[in-house]
Amino acid sequence: MVKCTHVCFWQNPVVPSKGIVTVPHLELQGAVVATQLHSILKKELNIKVNQEHFWTDSEIVLAYLSNEKKFHVYVVNRVREIKMTTKAEQWHHVSSSENPADIASRGLDCSKLPNSMWFTGPTFLMQRNIQSRLQNDRKLAKCIADDDPEVKKIKEAKLTKTQYSTAIYDKLPKFSSLKRLITSFAYLQQIARKKSWCAISTPTVTQLEDAEQLVIKITQRKHFWTELDALHKGQK
Repeated sequence: MVKCTHVCFWQNPVVPSKGIVTVPHLELQGAVVATQLHSILKKELNIKVNQEHFWTDSEIVLAYLSNEKKFHVYVVNRVREIKMTTKAEQWHHVSSSENPADIASRGLDCSKLPNSMWFTGPTFLMQRNIQSRLQNDRKLAKCIADDDPEVKKIKEAKLTKTQYSTAIYDKLPKFSSLKRLITSFAYLQQIARKKSWCAISTPTVTQLEDAEQLVIKITQRKHFWTELDALHKGQK
């Protein structure tokens, strides 16, 4: 056995009655509380500490700390707070039967409380071979499933090859002359820009030239859409 000094310092927050709170959220918040208490003790005791280790019976918390996936805001904020004062390598797994924090939630007969691990912590902390446990009992989950509710879903954009719409081109033969066609398109472009029929005016030379270019592009898309599609993709 090794010499130990026990410092009893705990906090057992009450679960909020409002909002959606999941078990992983509560376990992650418990890890946040642990780092907060650690910072307080480290500041107040003013003792040089060679090694610092944290224990949790929640494997999902260990997984959050050791993964680089994109999580939702709740997890991201708390993981960031935990990593401000600790590293993932400092966190280890402890079974529920060896976790003194479970006494607060599961309860214990008062007569058994003085001799329980509530005041002393689990017995393995006082063993000399603790280093071997640190190496063998770190059940850090290396990956989290993509369908985990806390993992952000990655939206993928899928491009499909489609033929250009011919709805506008089909209306071009209804105009009696090219001049009427270009002038009408120039008016339509004014309406599209100003979003009002009242603000249109006689098209300028520049506007007529722009309308002509638009008519040419529409015609090209009708007859050369395959070639245009290849050009957009950088093909020869």
